[in-house]
Amino acid sequence: MELKMIIRFNFKLIFIVLLCPITARLLAQDHLELKGKIVDSEQKPIELAIVKLYQAADSSLISSAFSEKNGDFLIQQLKASDYYFSIEFLGLEKYNSERIALQKNTIIPTVTMLPQVGLLSEVQIKSKAPFIERKLDRVVVNMEALLSSAGTTTWEALEKAPGVMLDQNGNILLRGRSGVQVFIDDKPSYLSGIELENYLKTLPTSSIKQIEILTNPPAKYDAAGNSGIINIVTKRSKQIGFTGNVNTAYTQGRYARTNHSLGLNYLTSKIGIYGNVSLGTHQSFQDLNIYRFYKNDDLSPRAKFEQNSYIKKTNQSINSRLILDYYLTSKTTLGMAYSNVVSPKKDKVNNTAFYTSKTDLNKIIADNLSTSKFLNHSANINIRHVLDQHGSQISADADLIQYSSQTDQDFYNFIYQKDDQLIYDDFVEGNLPSDIRIYTVKSDLNTTIKGIKFETGIKSAFTNTDNIAEYFTTLDQQRNINNDLSNHFIYKEWIQSAYMNFSKTIYGFECQIGLRGEHTNLKGDQKGNAIKAPKQFSNQYTKLFPTFFASRALDSAGIHVVNFSYGRRIDRPIFQHLNPFVSPLDKYTYYVGNPDLLPTFSNNFSLTHSYKNKINTSINFSKTINGINETLEIVGDIYYSRPLNVTTNYNTSISIDANHTFKKWYTVIPYFEFGNVKYKSKLYTEQLNANGNYVRANLTQSFKLKKNWSAELKGDYQSDIVYSQLIIKRFAIIGFTIQKKFAKGNATARAGVNDIFYTRTASGIINNLKNTDANWDSTLDTRSLVLSLAYRFGKSNIQKQQYKTTGAESEKRRIQS
Repeated sequence: MELKMIIRFNFKLIFIVLLCPITARLLAQDHLELKGKIVDSEQKPIELAIVKLYQAADSSLISSAFSEKNGDFLIQQLKASDYYFSIEFLGLEKYNSERIALQKNTIIPTVTMLPQVGLLSEVQIKSKAPFIERKLDRVVVNMEALLSSAGTTTWEALEKAPGVMLDQNGNILLRGRSGVQVFIDDKPSYLSGIELENYLKTLPTSSIKQIEILTNPPAKYDAAGNSGIINIVTKRSKQIGFTGNVNTAYTQGRYARTNHSLGLNYLTSKIGIYGNVSLGTHQSFQDLNIYRFYKNDDLSPRAKFEQNSYIKKTNQSINSRLILDYYLTSKTTLGMAYSNVVSPKKDKVNNTAFYTSKTDLNKIIADNLSTSKFLNHSANINIRHVLDQHGSQISADADLIQYSSQTDQDFYNFIYQKDDQLIYDDFVEGNLPSDIRIYTVKSDLNTTIKGIKFETGIKSAFTNTDNIAEYFTTLDQQRNINNDLSNHFIYKEWIQSAYMNFSKTIYGFECQIGLRGEHTNLKGDQKGNAIKAPKQFSNQYTKLFPTFFASRALDSAGIHVVNFSYGRRIDRPIFQHLNPFVSPLDKYTYYVGNPDLLPTFSNNFSLTHSYKNKINTSINFSKTINGINETLEIVGDIYYSRPLNVTTNYNTSISIDANHTFKKWYTVIPYFEFGNVKYKSKLYTEQLNANGNYVRANLTQSFKLKKNWSAELKGDYQSDIVYSQLIIKRFAIIGFTIQKKFAKGNATARAGVNDIFYTRTASGIINNLKNTDANWDSTLDTRSLVLSLAYRFGKSNIQKQQYKTTGAESEKRRIQS
């Protein structure tokens, strides 16, 4: 009933937004028009050439149009002013007009477009995009510019992006901060933690075009994600005709990994079909050592715990995606999309631990096996309509996303005395089915009103999660349900939101200001069992999230450009974090949920200077209130890991990146970041006052060799960094890749070595534990040989604009196993 009411409410809101174009068009009513005709060198008309009209005063894009079958084009609703236009068509030289003083309806002379000199018959040679591009509200990382990305997964590619760091728990840090929201093609992944890591490992980088980093996203994006958004843009052909690509890669570390993908695209003037399927097998390991030193109240030694865990992870994945666009008219497009992920997984953990005190020496053996199957179905339907020649557009989206998983756990535990006498053993079985369903509807409008670009939209998202944890313990050959660990948790959440965004150039400043409002209503229901009483909780709140961007060129040539941005963000608790249940990791470590978690709020500021878009310097500051961090508490000798609100977190950083080519064959791309992180909070029985500086640096060197050979040498360094209660220790990594293009540039072969000197470690220190010191170190399967082959095929003619479905926003990120 509640869901039906929400859907009816939002369809009413969409209807209201649909009425907005009428008002907008009345306000922006203009009557002048520009007509013309386009032909080729044989005087044959050219269909679907792209005509772009610019304001002569500041070169701002005013409108665009496609030429008709007879070569004619028409741009309407123009004001009396000075303009110029360009015409583009694949295989022909770009045409740029002279200045046009438009005072009345005008027909320009026929434009004749000439063939490009030296153009291949079927392949257009494109200039290589730079590795890093900066725009008003985001940093764009072009993955194809990085040779070492071949044969890897999207998860591994993230760490190659500037300012991005990954940890062994599946967390993504951006400039030393957690709370990153990951989008795929402007659609949220709706996953977090280990589940997000597993999902991104099913996406080969061969299917990735760009990674966009938005530390202060505009108001049209959901406000979730304290440190910003990472948007992964997949490859999708814009060429009319049939095209495709096939990629295969083999990686050999200690264990083997493979990635294979096939992408097919078919695009005409009426329909576009895009499909991709990828298959992957992944094997990896972590050799983890944990050390805990217990003290008495007078700080004298009491006992110690030493554990080695050898973790072997194996999973397969099948990832498929199908997108259909049907062009109902030249202005209206209906789109549908469906994606599916199937990923069976097995984790085998062999634990050997020693607990030593003045009176005891116990040996603990724990053999843990976890098998799971993860399924994801996502469906989207969308429609968009172009309102006028200025590019005004209205769109509506509806999404349905389902995640389901089945996990089976087997924990064998044995405790021996120092004479190897068995004194205790048990067997714990876990059955953990999970079902998460997300429904979203949204509508957006963008238009230009009296020289101001205006965007507005509404959205409603409903999430229902149903998680069961059923544990049985076998002790002394008696199998009984373990009510201490078993639970059934249901969580429902509604988020209603609306936004407005305004953009205009004022006195040379390119400005954008936005405001987003979000109302959240949530309910949690812990069902309880024979020994645990049921527990319910609920909360609702309404918050506003302003954003502001300003950019100005300091000289007429645009050599020096300064950008400033501000944004307020929110991070809501991950759904499973709110579940007040206890889950065993081993006999001395347990995970506990926290239903009392509060949402996190942050204010983020950024100032950037760009020199020729080649050298960029950024200063960033953020203050986070009630940040959600994984924390550790000692009760006796047992570790309890749980999410907790850390009162205040400050993060300050300065970064420099550059891109320079020497003599056309050698390109160097350095990145350097220096930052300071502070945490202040009450933490169980201790006071958290963590403060530390960190350095992040990487250097990519690209070499363009003869006969279509090229090579790349890349190095990364991360110093110690404070992360709430933890200090994550330093690491470094160096890799080398060589590439050869052949078959007229359609085929690419690559070979590379990652982590040549095997220095990518994962270790750290745990602070603020009552009467306890703790640390860990581990090695990972990071040194590997990668072989990959890519081939593209098909014929194409011209580019056509596409639409990125954006109906589902931030909920996917907040799902974790």
